[in-house]
Amino acid sequence: MFSLKASTVVKDFFPSCEACRIVHSREIFCESCLLKLRFSGACKFCGQGGLSKDLEEVCLPCLSMGSAKQRMSISFFYEGGVRTWLKDIKQNGRPERFRELLLKHLPPQILSAQNYDWILGAASDPIQTKRRLFDPSDSLCRRLSTLTGVPFLKGVFDRHPFLHSQKELDRESRKRILRQTLVWKGSNLLKPHHRVLFVDDIVTTAATVESHLKLLKNKVSTVDVYALARTLKT
Repeated sequence: MFSLKASTVVKDFFPSCEACRIVHSREIFCESCLLKLRFSGACKFCGQGGLSKDLEEVCLPCLSMGSAKQRMSISFFYEGGVRTWLKDIKQNGRPERFRELLLKHLPPQILSAQNYDWILGAASDPIQTKRRLFDPSDSLCRRLSTLTGVPFLKGVFDRHPFLHSQKELDRESRKRILRQTLVWKGSNLLKPHHRVLFVDDIVTTAATVESHLKLLKNKVSTVDVYALARTLKT
């Protein structure tokens, strides 16, 4: 009788898992779904799957091109419950849901707050920001700052408006557009000896990450990259 009442209380007070919609939990994903959604067994740089889980992080083609020189860590695959969660935040104007991101969701590489002087976020398209009434990149960076204790430095990059969607564009097309629209603003607070964590919410082609890192080159000592989610290469 007690277990039945306890189960009812859990269902009444805790929402269902964002992924399976079956298990009720105080966290966004139940433990079973969290294990499935954690990014592993795929290349961090190109998104190609089929790598040995927890053993390989970069595929051979990316290694041969030198892409692995930049340290990148990723929390989730951009699929299932993660996709639903981020779409709810960005399309339905619910930045408060970034509070559901917890320390347990972050890769071990970025949990040592003493490793970084600043968190820097990817610049958002101003047209999209105006439409949403908030900047998802800023909201994610502020959440990471709260979790890690590393200060968020806003406004280091800026974007000129681009009138068309980039969702269907390939890597080279995105890079070309970013060369035209992404600009370096800098900050008096950012120093050459600083170590920074660059943050992007969703990595698809990695063109956005690469374009920002080019602007950061030789301006700081160390740059690590964190992405909340990454698409798999199809």
